Amino acid sequence: MIRQIFIAPLKEGVSEEKVQQRIKAQLALKEHVPGIESITVGKSLGLYGMDNAVVMMIDLKDMDAWNALLANEYHTQLGNEAGEYFDVNGFIAVQVEV
Repeated sequence: MIRQIFIAPLKEGVSEEKVQQRIKAQLALKEHVPGIESITVGKSLGLYGMDNAVVMMIDLKDMDAWNALLANEYHTQLGNEAGEYFDVNGFIAVQVEV
């Protein structure tokens, strides 16, 4: 299984309502991408390290699921809209085998 961990710093001034809408939209990836085993999305608590960010962890069944995620139209749409909410220059993305 492949775990994608994605951290997206929020832009200054993005309302909590918009943050929650975005989290809901990101959670919907599971409905659009075959091979997603689980998905967790939430706002950083800011206890240590980066605060004011949205964190997403996606567990993908295998490389076919990874490729399906990257090619997915809904995923692409979310990426195209990201600049409205996030500091795209601060994105952190890593993948690990679990």
